Amino acid sequence: MDLNQNSIEINKDSSGNYFRFVLNKFLLLFLPTAIITIASALYIYQSEVNADLLRTRYAEAASVQVGIEGLEQILQSSVEDLAYLSSQNEFIQFISEHKNLNTKVAESHWLTFSKTHQRYHQIRWLDVEGIERIRINYNLGNPTAVSKEQLQNKSHRYYFKKAIKSNQGEFYVSPFDLNIEREKIEQPVNPVIRIATPVFDRQGNRQGIVIINYFGNSLLTKFIHYMGNDHVNTWLINKEGYWLKGPSPELEWGFMYQRPEANVAHHYPLLWQHINAKEKGQFEDDYGLWTFSTIYPEFDAQKNGTNTIVTNGRGQQSKAYFWKAITLSPKENYLLSTKNTSINILIILSILLVFLLIGCWLLSQAWVKQKIAEDDVRDINEGLENTVAQRTNELKQAISQAELLANTDALTGMNNRRSFFSLGNTIHEQSQRYHHAYTIIMLDLDHFKTVNDSYGHQMGDIALKATSTAIEHEMRSSDVAGRIGGEEFAIILPETSIQNGLDLAERIRCAIANICIPLEDKRKMLKFTTSLGLSELKKEDNSLDDVLYRADEALYQAKNKGRNKIFKL
Repeated sequence: MDLNQNSIEINKDSSGNYFRFVLNKFLLLFLPTAIITIASALYIYQSEVNADLLRTRYAEAASVQVGIEGLEQILQSSVEDLAYLSSQNEFIQFISEHKNLNTKVAESHWLTFSKTHQRYHQIRWLDVEGIERIRINYNLGNPTAVSKEQLQNKSHRYYFKKAIKSNQGEFYVSPFDLNIEREKIEQPVNPVIRIATPVFDRQGNRQGIVIINYFGNSLLTKFIHYMGNDHVNTWLINKEGYWLKGPSPELEWGFMYQRPEANVAHHYPLLWQHINAKEKGQFEDDYGLWTFSTIYPEFDAQKNGTNTIVTNGRGQQSKAYFWKAITLSPKENYLLSTKNTSINILIILSILLVFLLIGCWLLSQAWVKQKIAEDDVRDINEGLENTVAQRTNELKQAISQAELLANTDALTGMNNRRSFFSLGNTIHEQSQRYHHAYTIIMLDLDHFKTVNDSYGHQMGDIALKATSTAIEHEMRSSDVAGRIGGEEFAIILPETSIQNGLDLAERIRCAIANICIPLEDKRKMLKFTTSLGLSELKKEDNSLDDVLYRADEALYQAKNKGRNKIFKL
């Protein structure tokens, strides 16, 4: 019989081996290729995720930067406007000779300016005593000059106290807060940021300050616009962490209403920790991607290309007062962009794996057929026999080991509950068939929970091992013992009456009572006792469980009679 004939016989008569050879070869070809393909797909996916996250980071950082630059531009433009208003010839002439001039002359020009620019809530001149001398209210697009009777004394307000100390040519930018009229927060709330500069007459005498109130709502609206209207989680906070623009109107302007809980530090402590540590940055937490940057109103307002100097009211430039622009991109938003990428990669990967599977299977079949055609039948048979013998031996060992593990209690080495009942049912069936007696001893360690609670489970395990050793030492080779519960053991005594079983039970009781286990305190020993219950096979018993049930009842009778006792039923 030639090689080709051998190949045909194997194909016909050993199809299982042939399939296994093909499958093994297929796995050798397919699995590494599939793993590499899947790993490559995962790498591409992770790269895309990282790229999407990087793009999100860049976009968020750019939005914050645009918002910051927009705020700077507003401040710079406001400083330029104030420089213009405070240096007009008509106004300088008026403050130099105001005793002899009508305020209408100075007011008319400011009224025109207010109507044209439409971004200042108020334009005012306060004299050196802090008393308003001229005040223009925007009045919803119809600017009006406030009458002399309604002008107020603002000498007590912080912005006057700081601005009046500035030198000529210096500009003071106030904190961003709510407008106060007659000692009360104006309602509805009117956020303002005030920019002021001292004014001097032609003789060089200080004549008070000119101050403009920029519409805060307009500033915040423009800030949101600069940041991108799609940013629903766009915040502006002051240096104390209070929201100027926040997640809800209820949390805004907390410092004006004495609400310390309306603060970033209270609601987002991790965010507060980060923005306090750096001027700008990004980080991720459970909420998503945070991006923040800092603007210094007093410092950044001077970047206007003029020779003006913005100070903190003490003749010094300062970065002590600042705002933080913050955006939050929730995880579900910036991870959403990876969904389509993952779907596309999954589709392509599935197609590739299908083609790989088919190609590897066909290639494996071709290889096995060629291998069968080239190999000698005898060599193949010997190899198969050796392989089968080896695998059979390994299987037997595995089965033996598995049976041992399945039937043995891991702690004591005795039969476990499953094995005990399996052997016990066999003994029961044989006893009924041949009308032989057997007795069951059930024993349970007394107060074992106290041992575990007082000395720990490790000491409890030692006690259980010692108990199993004492039982195995006293029982006969024909007896079957097992641990069937935590501290509960059972022994089947084949062809043994209950009277003879009592003798063994007494020896076991005494052996356990004599166990002494050293404790950590070497002067003390752990001693414990056991209660035992016995029952013998009766004619009416239909199963092993019936005998066990009476033995268990006898065990509880022994415990009820004071423990360390033996009772039979």
